[in-house]
Amino acid sequence: MKIIDLARSKNKLVVLFTETELENVRDSTWFMQNLGSVLNDSIIRKELSYAMV
Repeated sequence: MKIIDLARSKNKLVVLFTETELENVRDSTWFMQNLGSVLNDSIIRKELSYAMV
């Protein structure tokens, strides 16, 4: 993953900052199914510092 490799090469933390702009999500499982599946990746889970939705 390029962003993780770049952060490592500069001895920095990996930070994910994102806005979904989905304020009125009616599906209560949307975040866990979509964003959660990305954040649950073993490499991302070990390296990620912060996520904001």
